[in-house]
Amino acid sequence: APAIAPACPATTKEKPVLKDHKCSLIPPDICAQLKEQSGADYAGLGYQRPNVDWKRYDQVMIPPVLAFGGPDQKFTGEQQHALVSYTYEKVSKAFDTLHELADIPGAKVVKIQIALTDAAESSPVLRSVSMGLPQARLIGTLKFVFTGSYPFVGWVQGEAVVSDSVTGEVLAGGVERRAGGA
Repeated sequence: APAIAPACPATTKEKPVLKDHKCSLIPPDICAQLKEQSGADYAGLGYQRPNVDWKRYDQVMIPPVLAFGGPDQKFTGEQQHALVSYTYEKVSKAFDTLHELADIPGAKVVKIQIALTDAAESSPVLRSVSMGLPQARLIGTLKFVFTGSYPFVGWVQGEAVVSDSVTGEVLAGGVERRAGGA
């Protein structure tokens, strides 16, 4: 499954974390089949139904991005709206260059539903200090080497379900996690 979180040059790919081994958007039977994937163009965890005739689909329908927040969600409604709007814009722009975008289901239309399932905001002041002071930069680099993430950066995790827009049959799914880079 392709990567779904907006990947800007200043992000690093991290291993997705599924709380209690459960997905928020992806159906449980598909979630149980997710496998680790590598490469910049692929989600960290992915599933693709065997024998899909992808050439059959020549349009993509992208409904508004969903946001699932738990009880410890730290974002305001305004921040959450900005994040889902940004994600929708980036994903729509990426697919618009490859396929015609569709507004309604159809026989040749694949639907890509995306949900932001978890996120943490960065600490701008601590982030600036950590990359500005040589000693702090060294500590930050060591943290990245041992943990795979930089200190004081925000991150976002999302899920995507790719389905036939008419039948609803799940064709692919993925979970991606990105963190702000150095």
